[in-house]
Amino acid sequence: MKKIIYFFSLIGLAVGFAGCNKILDQWKPGGGQKKQCSITKIVQTRNYPFGSDTRTGLFYYGPNNRLDSVAFDLQGGTGRAQFYYWTYDKNNRLIGYRSEYARGFYEWRHKYVWKNDKIVTDSAWLQGAGLDTFVIDNFKYDNKGRVIAETKRQVYPNQNRPDEPAEIIKYMYNEDGNLIYGQFGEIQNNYDVNVLSYISTNPAMQFVFRDFSKNSAYGAIGINAAGLPLGFENNYGLGIFGWGDPKTIEYNCR
Repeated sequence: MKKIIYFFSLIGLAVGFAGCNKILDQWKPGGGQKKQCSITKIVQTRNYPFGSDTRTGLFYYGPNNRLDSVAFDLQGGTGRAQFYYWTYDKNNRLIGYRSEYARGFYEWRHKYVWKNDKIVTDSAWLQGAGLDTFVIDNFKYDNKGRVIAETKRQVYPNQNRPDEPAEIIKYMYNEDGNLIYGQFGEIQNNYDVNVLSYISTNPAMQFVFRDFSKNSAYGAIGINAAGLPLGFENNYGLGIFGWGDPKTIEYNCR
């Protein structure tokens, strides 16, 4: 069960940093790019010994460049839903998130609780598993607004079984501002300091994937005028939505 939790936690959380933008203060809007860009489309590939899968995702935004939804043309397999949705309160703070394999059949559904300018609790429900409630609380942030620790606790409100003990996950960054230790332990990615992180284009994605890195991994096939990658030669990076770094990335830059 813990391995499942670890995997889904990479894709199962999202947040808008309406009141907590220290990471953007340091790297400037969008992670230090010369222009502010938002991802509009990605193409993901996953390779097998006897072939590969490819899917395309479109990104949709609301006011203040908040990420409202991402829709793929097909499901990506277990842990890789087809649709992703975010909801916000009147203060433009993210209060809900869900991922769906099909319309109306969600995989994970999240409710966020804020205190001051930060999310402090995430309550998550997994459909088809007795509505187990997985609670993440007591997020710890550094002075740049990056999550550096979180407490995870799996509880079973509808089942006759004991709750899981709390577990603390830590995150570490190097002097270049790139993630070197995360949920699965040491990060093997080698970062390219000449290419900015495409995840940094939106603070919601930074939190979703627990990756506030300044740079992307090596392997970019090109960069745009803002210093962002246009895609990657391989999909071995941390990636987004359950797969590795996208094959192609399209942006809207202002």
